[in-house]
Amino acid sequence: MYQHVEKHTAAHTITDAETGETVYVSSTHHQMMMPAPSGLLVASSSLGGSREWYDGEVFKKDISKEDIEVVYYTHTKCLCFQPHPEFNYAEYDGMREYFSRCVTKYLH
Repeated sequence: MYQHVEKHTAAHTITDAETGETVYVSSTHHQMMMPAPSGLLVASSSLGGSREWYDGEVFKKDISKEDIEVVYYTHTKCLCFQPHPEFNYAEYDGMREYFSRCVTKYLH
């Protein structure tokens, strides 16, 4: 897990890796998942902030070119969704619809 992520504390768009669809989401975190290599990238963003993590020995930091927002793990049937689909505001209707489509596509 990235313990600290800059520029990820406000609403922004994510892009579906398969279709190129962009979705307006709220993903207000200062932390972010660091996916395992076995994860299927479903959606990402490009906010350009720095991120920091501890690798077990030292703290590391880099500038993100791609922030992973949605990942699916086939072997465990686990969908990891970084945005907040529980936010019930009209401006996030697309995010909730996208989340529902992801659940249907990957978990059914």
